[in-house]
Amino acid sequence: MIQMALSIALWPVRRYEPERRIISSLYSALAQMARSPVPPSSAPPFSAQISDAQESLAPLGSDHGIEAERLLMLLNQAERIRISILTLARLAHRIRRYETGEEVSTALHAVLNRSAEALESISRNVPLPGINVGLLYRKHPPSTFFAALVRDAQQQVDALGGQLRTASGTASLDQRLIDSREPWRLRFSGRLAKLQANLSLQSTVFRHALRLALCLGIGDTLGRELSLQRTYWIPMTIAIVLKPDFTTTLSRGVLRLIGTFAGLGLATVLFHFVHTGTVTDIALGALFLFLLRWIGPANYGIFVTALSALVVLLAALTGVSPREVIAARALNTVVGGLLAMIAYTVWPTWEKTQVGAVMADMLDAYREYFEAVIGALSGNTPPEAIDRIRSKGRRARSNAEASVDRLAGEPGVKADQIRHLNAMMVSSHSFVHAVMAMESALYRTEPVPARPATLHFSEQVDKTLAATADSLRSRKPLPRTLPDLRAVQKKIAGSETAPAQRYELVNIETDRITTSVNTLAEHLEAYLAL
Repeated sequence: MIQMALSIALWPVRRYEPERRIISSLYSALAQMARSPVPPSSAPPFSAQISDAQESLAPLGSDHGIEAERLLMLLNQAERIRISILTLARLAHRIRRYETGEEVSTALHAVLNRSAEALESISRNVPLPGINVGLLYRKHPPSTFFAALVRDAQQQVDALGGQLRTASGTASLDQRLIDSREPWRLRFSGRLAKLQANLSLQSTVFRHALRLALCLGIGDTLGRELSLQRTYWIPMTIAIVLKPDFTTTLSRGVLRLIGTFAGLGLATVLFHFVHTGTVTDIALGALFLFLLRWIGPANYGIFVTALSALVVLLAALTGVSPREVIAARALNTVVGGLLAMIAYTVWPTWEKTQVGAVMADMLDAYREYFEAVIGALSGNTPPEAIDRIRSKGRRARSNAEASVDRLAGEPGVKADQIRHLNAMMVSSHSFVHAVMAMESALYRTEPVPARPATLHFSEQVDKTLAATADSLRSRKPLPRTLPDLRAVQKKIAGSETAPAQRYELVNIETDRITTSVNTLAEHLEAYLAL
């Protein structure tokens, strides 16, 4: 108990502080880059900082908590912001060459300076109210090429504004404050809804739980029927070896068998040559425990070797014959390990072949949820119908998270593939949070007719997500005819808002949706290129 308490004592204390410092320094560096753009002939700056941040935050990919996903979302937006700043600096340099380009170039540098202020604010976790960067050029461009440059600059400015707003809102999110304001009954019901959504054979987590429960029952029954000694090692071995993915199950099973026999052999030798009394036993116990805690986490085989030797030693200290303990542990470990590996051989799951389809199912569920919310806002869908669709989305997301986590343990999977998949998960989470915020308007604002621009935006988002899901299933590149969501969203922002609160909320959340979907598509293209 003392050892366990020492191990977890510092978990709640500034748990993500190193990662927060990395993100803070990264956004501070981006602010410096926006204030002092490098010439187009120079190498892109801060490439090393981006790579270091990606490497440092990579372990957070398997952590699906709010704070971990918040940090990953900030990292994703930092990559996109860097590209936008580099592109704007290049366009400002090219536009300045024209006689009439001085005004536009000056405006672009003003945009970059405003962006630097926003980035510095984000690095200090201080949100700027209403971040808005914009470029307005009223004069008629003198040439077609110049007009194309200005249009390109305008699109980059619009994208940069959306990225900064998303990053600012993400940086200022304080989930602890949100949880403290939300009644505990609502928090409990939300977790209960996620549990209920996974009580189905369509849930990967449920299938693994069922497989594990059956194997534990068979193992315990087999040990009792064979009248073996210390049969509790059979279900314990099954629980340790049997994992959701085939690779981890196979490697753990083999390493556990090898490590167990190595540890038992080591214990036999030590008891034969070294065992002289209580002092020697205490010294050996300290040595095995030190090896278990020191090198054990790096290699499961070493962990089991040290653990098996320690178990024999502790049993011997109680007066039990080491020979009896060694024989019982060897036999029961073999039975439990073989049962676990046979179970997964009969019911295997290779995530390489399934992760794309699982991710696509999640996006399809989110499409359906988004369509239902827009329909409810328009008065075409009853709000009661949304509950079933939301539950389907929860199950799909749980399956996708579990699939990506298992894929990380399979051989031949590149680290960049996992990074892009996790980035897609984070972007999809941002998307669904925005849709949930729109759904909340159903219960606290007055109904108003949907604006045509909102309905058009809904159609274009649905088209983009459908293409993304198809690309995940087929592993084919995204079509080049995807809608320009930023341009479509600008029409919503330019529509009449007063006095309806729903219009204001839709304006804000469609901005977040645009950034999330665009980020998701970019990471999908990078993932498919690997």
